[in-house]
Amino acid sequence: MLGLSEEDFGRVDGFGQDNNITFPLLLHNSSINPYGVPLDGNFAVEVILDRAGNVAFAGTSSTAESLVPIIESVL
Repeated sequence: MLGLSEEDFGRVDGFGQDNNITFPLLLHNSSINPYGVPLDGNFAVEVILDRAGNVAFAGTSSTAESLVPIIESVL
């Protein structure tokens, strides 16, 4: 899991520390979007990679049920 933000580093770092975030928080430039996933708003973006590091799925608002077959296909 990664967290992405367009905020400045100080705000992102402070948020991570204040909320005991243990996963990486990254700065993101919304003009760079290699997977074509809409990144506006505060919602999760799911990106599933296969064993070779290729994107098997990229999307938003997925359910656990919809992701299980994709995850199983890359295991």
